[in-house]
Amino acid sequence: MSLRLAMAHWRDLDVALLIRDGQLHDLAVDRPDAPRLYHSIWRGRVGRLAPGLGAFIKLDETHTGLLKESLPSSGQAVTVQVKSLRGEGKADIVTTDIALPGRYLVYLPNATGFRSSRRGPAVAPGILSARAGGGIAGGIRRQTAGTAVPDEILADATALRRTWTDVEGHTGMGLLKPGPDAAERLRTDHPGEDLPLAEATDDFAWTLDRLLHPRVDLGQGASVLIEPTAALTAIDVNTGTRSATDANALAAEEIVRHIRLRNLSGLIMIDFASDPAKARRDALLESLKRALADDPAGCRFAGTTPSGLVELTRPRRTLPLHDIVQENVS
Repeated sequence: MSLRLAMAHWRDLDVALLIRDGQLHDLAVDRPDAPRLYHSIWRGRVGRLAPGLGAFIKLDETHTGLLKESLPSSGQAVTVQVKSLRGEGKADIVTTDIALPGRYLVYLPNATGFRSSRRGPAVAPGILSARAGGGIAGGIRRQTAGTAVPDEILADATALRRTWTDVEGHTGMGLLKPGPDAAERLRTDHPGEDLPLAEATDDFAWTLDRLLHPRVDLGQGASVLIEPTAALTAIDVNTGTRSATDANALAAEEIVRHIRLRNLSGLIMIDFASDPAKARRDALLESLKRALADDPAGCRFAGTTPSGLVELTRPRRTLPLHDIVQENVS
């Protein structure tokens, strides 16, 4: 398997492209004229309290965050990290549970103890506490730590602690640390890979343009239609001249890929082609679950509705690709 990271400029956006065996596997997008808000760290002041909703945090003159996990006192200064961009004039979701990702660890300054990531092996307490302290009291052991030697984990922990010390050293209000750029986000999402920068291929613009179209061609007239709405994303599978089994198998792979590439989030409903054979449908759902397991955002299979629709949920981190493009044009 060959992986490379390429940078490109597309529709006045900076795009990091992760290429796997010649195919676009993942991407991240930045607007050059906008601050990198996702995972940025701020010292803000509590403004309006909204019982049942949370506390609105004034980050600066133009940015507001919504803190849902606790209700601090009005006027109180708090250090928060942006964990979800909402767009459309809404306050971004912020948290006081700061997380600084490294290659082997995610440092949690406000936590004690270590645990494994959802895709990682079991925690090795001896390595984490005795060898990889680095001034860190709490964090998450990433999947990559399973093959690292203690000194590598220690170096990562030390660097993360130094970063947090720099953040704590800021005495004023406002932005303390900008969020990672597009390339850094891809490296964080795929920590086990060495991803040196390479030149983007000439056809990258055509490939990205296709991600703005609702139709994904599966050949022989079969297709997947992807329609984001304000409430959910609806996905429909058409068979063309293919059998339902073949169309669904091809569609499942493309759906997972396009959810990742288009950065879809929230509720996702899929209408696969009707297949009366329960064994084939069960096999389809199992293959879908396996493919979803590799999604860095944590897309989750939530079940099927009584009418047979497949329901997925995906956490929102940055804006969907179509929203970023639309905002950049407007």
